[in-house]
Order: sequence, then C-alpha cells, then structure tokens
Amino acid sequence: LDPSTGNVAYDVMTADGPWEQSYRSLHAQTRWYHAFCYKACALRAVDLSRMTDEDEKLAFLVNVYNLMIVFAFARFGVPRSNAARYSFFDDVKVNIGGHAYSFNDIEQGLIRGNRRPP
Repeated sequence: LDPSTGNVAYDVMTADGPWEQSYRSLHAQTRWYHAFCYKACALRAVDLSRMTDEDEKLAFLVNVYNLMIVFAFARFGVPRSNAARYSFFDDVKVNIGGHAYSFNDIEQGLIRGNRRPP
C-alpha cells in the first residue's frame, strides 16, 4: 500500500515469490483453513443496517475486506494478469448478512460509498 496515494501495489503481490508462497502455505494448513472457512460463515448473520456508528461500520468493512482478500488469494490463488485481477475483484463474493458482495462491491460501494477512487 502506498500511503500517499492509497493505491495497492498489486503487481508486487502477483509476482512469484514470498507473496504467492505465503498464500499457498495458508491453504496448505488444512486445519487452520477449514476452521477459518467455518468461522467466516458467521458473516452471513451480520446485519450491517444495525451498525449505527459509521466509523465502526467502516472499520468492520475494511477489516472484512482485507481478511477475505487474503483468504481468497489462499483459496483461488493470486491473479496473474490485469484481466484475471479484474475478474477476481468482480467474481469472488463474500456473504455478509445474506447478501453476496464482490470485493469491488465492498470497496467501491460499501467502503467508499460509490465515490470515485483517489
């Protein structure tokens, strides 16, 4: 993450090397991975409309987004091209409160409130 622009260096994350190996090792740790899958199902019961404190809701969504990105990289692998990256952020969904949100939905709609990216 570049703090001055808020942009994520996805090209670094997709390179063969420590990132890819780290994500593969997460998936390989079957016990941890299955426990996480089970616990992630609890997101289905979260009612975002009951979160009245906007800062709390934003913190929750940013944390879910970041955690689920790592989980999805471990599950599906790190996208290798721009086309695969666009597909990944549109096609991989997270069930929050019974609604299936793509990573783009979470980032652009819920976190940024459909505002333009920086």
